[in-house]
Amino acid sequence: LAAGSQEPGPVAAWVQSEKQLSESALNIPTLPIEYLNVQFQKDAEQNSTQECFSLASNLTVFQVPVTKAIVLTREDAVKTALLLELDISNTSMTYEPGDSFSIICPNNGSEVEYLIQRLGLGDKRDHIVDLYIRPNSKKKGAHLPDHIPKRSTLQFILTWCLEIRAVPKKACLRALVEYTSDLREKRRLQELSSKQGAADYNRHIRDFNVCLLDILRSLPSCHPPFSLLIEHLPKLQARSYSAASSSRYFPGKLHFVFNIVEFPSTPVQPIARRGVCTGWLAQQVTAVLQSYDSEAA
Repeated sequence: LAAGSQEPGPVAAWVQSEKQLSESALNIPTLPIEYLNVQFQKDAEQNSTQECFSLASNLTVFQVPVTKAIVLTREDAVKTALLLELDISNTSMTYEPGDSFSIICPNNGSEVEYLIQRLGLGDKRDHIVDLYIRPNSKKKGAHLPDHIPKRSTLQFILTWCLEIRAVPKKACLRALVEYTSDLREKRRLQELSSKQGAADYNRHIRDFNVCLLDILRSLPSCHPPFSLLIEHLPKLQARSYSAASSSRYFPGKLHFVFNIVEFPSTPVQPIARRGVCTGWLAQQVTAVLQSYDSEAA
């Protein structure tokens, strides 16, 4: 990641509060109890991408190749639809048309890199992350997250384990206050986590899917520790799709169709992006992508 990529981009509209709210007394929620400690170990045996299979321990997981990718829409279409064909001939998978299946996908690589650099952990990306409960923690039911395999690297955790695009809850915003030095930025986080700022939170954060990436880009004095991300970000979920073919007509193959999800830039969310899974799938098949017309010919 080039050093320039961390420079502030366009200022998001949600950063500025309205006068009435900025002058109001706030009912701020109780600070969430931090309960995790993180240690980094260098030059140890590391997890590999293959161990992303362990992230879906309750599912039967197969690794299969994409044998065909077709664009079903024209270049001027509002949405781009792709058909992908998977080769499942070497698996025990069976299905009927319309059956659902899930795809384990990673977070966007450039977003993961941004987080690593933004957290000041560029020299620890390949270090093993050891998690443990803080001694004498007062948090009830504190436990290590089940969705993070033991002896995972920082890069692996941010790529495969945490939903870094998740909309942060108010408890997360309240926790970020303690790691923000600029008084205006600190006040804005307090407003968004407060009872008085509920309408602003819904209108600017929840409704526009503003995530931790956006907050860190917009509030340069906010520097949370990695442990805070693990405590507040949910598990990166597998994405579900439906079979669009019949194994009777396409033995050993599975077809599915999806639109590439696009999030255009807005005053609240200045950075355009694609859906986590659909964007990743589209990127993976770029080299083999065909148009519908060429396939029909």
